[in-house]
Amino acid sequence: TSRIGYPTPRSIGLLSEESPLSPRTRALMRRSQTNMEHFFAHQLRGAAGYLPDLETLSRSGTRVVIGVGAASRGQAPYQAALEVADRLGLDTVEFPGDHQGFSARPDEFAATVLRVLSDG
Repeated sequence: TSRIGYPTPRSIGLLSEESPLSPRTRALMRRSQTNMEHFFAHQLRGAAGYLPDLETLSRSGTRVVIGVGAASRGQAPYQAALEVADRLGLDTVEFPGDHQGFSARPDEFAATVLRVLSDG
C-alpha cells in the first residue's frame, strides 16, 4: 500500500498546536494534506502520463509558446517543458515564479503573457 499523501510523524508534529509554524501556515498545511490523496490519485496520474502530440503541434500552423517557471529550474515541470521545446525546435519563455507562477506572482506573470502575446 502506498503511503504517498498520508501524514508522516514529522508532518503531524508540524500541524500540532505546539508547532513553531504560524497558525495560517498550519491551516494551509492541513488543507494541503487533506487534498494530497485526491491529488495523487486523480490529478498527478493523468498529468504525469501525458504525452503531447508533437507532430500535430509542429504542423498546426499556430504559434506555440513553451513557458517555464524561473523558480522551477531542475524540477520536473521545467525539464518537461525544455524537452518539448527541444523536440519542436523552439526556445522557451521564462515566466516569473515556479510552475504555478500565475497564482504566486500574478501581476508579473500577466505582464510576461502580454509581452509574449504582443511579440507574436
